[in-house]
Amino acid sequence: FALDGWLSRIVSIVEVSPHDPFVQFAADTSGGAYVSLDRGEMWAPMQGLPRVNDFLFSTDYPWIAFAASPSGIYRTMDGGESWSRVAGYSTDRLDLDPKNSQSVYAVGPDGIYKSVDLGEKAMGTVWRDLSGSGYPEEAVFEVVLNGDAEPTLLMMTSNGIYRKKESDSEWTPPDRVTRQRGFSDVLPIGGKPLWIRSDDTHSGRLFRSVEIEMWRDRQPLLSVSEDGGKTWIPVLKELEPLSRWSSGEGDTINLTREDLRGMIAYFQKFPITDLRVDPKDSNRWYGQIEGGVAITEDSGETWRLSKEGLDIPRVHSLWVPRHASTLYVGTPAGLYLSEDQGESWQDTSLVLQDSGVIRSEIGGAGYLEAYWLGRYEGFIGDEEAQRTWWEN
Repeated sequence: FALDGWLSRIVSIVEVSPHDPFVQFAADTSGGAYVSLDRGEMWAPMQGLPRVNDFLFSTDYPWIAFAASPSGIYRTMDGGESWSRVAGYSTDRLDLDPKNSQSVYAVGPDGIYKSVDLGEKAMGTVWRDLSGSGYPEEAVFEVVLNGDAEPTLLMMTSNGIYRKKESDSEWTPPDRVTRQRGFSDVLPIGGKPLWIRSDDTHSGRLFRSVEIEMWRDRQPLLSVSEDGGKTWIPVLKELEPLSRWSSGEGDTINLTREDLRGMIAYFQKFPITDLRVDPKDSNRWYGQIEGGVAITEDSGETWRLSKEGLDIPRVHSLWVPRHASTLYVGTPAGLYLSEDQGESWQDTSLVLQDSGVIRSEIGGAGYLEAYWLGRYEGFIGDEEAQRTWWEN
């Protein structure tokens, strides 16, 4: 062996059937997809799918589900036994129309799409492009389904958030942002748009991620809006003064060097890259950070770290299934779940190494686990990892 890093494939998605909690789909970051029929005790590969970004079960038909992928939208009519592509749109997320569960919304890097209601057999086979054309390449999209009677389409660019209804032919541009102090240009969102999402548990709440330049590095800054995108503050609410000061919006904000150091240290302590909301408590959020999961119980006012039970607290994915309250994270040691709102974590049998799918198939577990832990604790560095035993 010549090991040079984590060998496992990271589980990125877990979805649970609304008809039977024993039926679960999962996918990893390298293109594998898996199905369990016993509530995650055993897993088997699913064939016919590329890398999956999202799964969506039909709430009407237990045998129908959809998968979003960069190469298109896929559908199964037999509970995951086989899959076929029904649309060629690159897609990140899928949602059912809350007013018509026979119709599906798809959100991708190139726009928003909606399937035509054609009944069970043709469900999801014909789609309409709702977003049009002519928007900037940097644009990211979202469809808000928990607000008005008619869904609202959002398009975020570096200039702000554009809006339209399905029936509108044109996007409504954002209000112009003006600087209250200084003379430089105002960056309406502060950087490069990465994603924007609505909160299904709280009407009017949006989250966004923007890539900003900070300390000669580029990293995501997550913000929340409680008024449908009119105003934004960082999800780490302790950073709000810094955010307002740097944008030029605050004309009476004076930050000392100690203030700046404190906020920078707080940002470095909780470098959140992704976020999920607890389905039972809209004020409880989970943030994905490299060293575990950040938890807030007061909508971002205070945060704390959770990693108890994670054998290797390197969290690369964070997921809350639509039809379950269990929280999942993908780590180099496999898939972990929490059934107590992120307070503690339990390992699962889904450990993706080499051609193995479950823990009992991975082989050499003792050696590989020792290697992982050695890398994590610093006993094995980059130089040691490249050594070959027969040359020592």
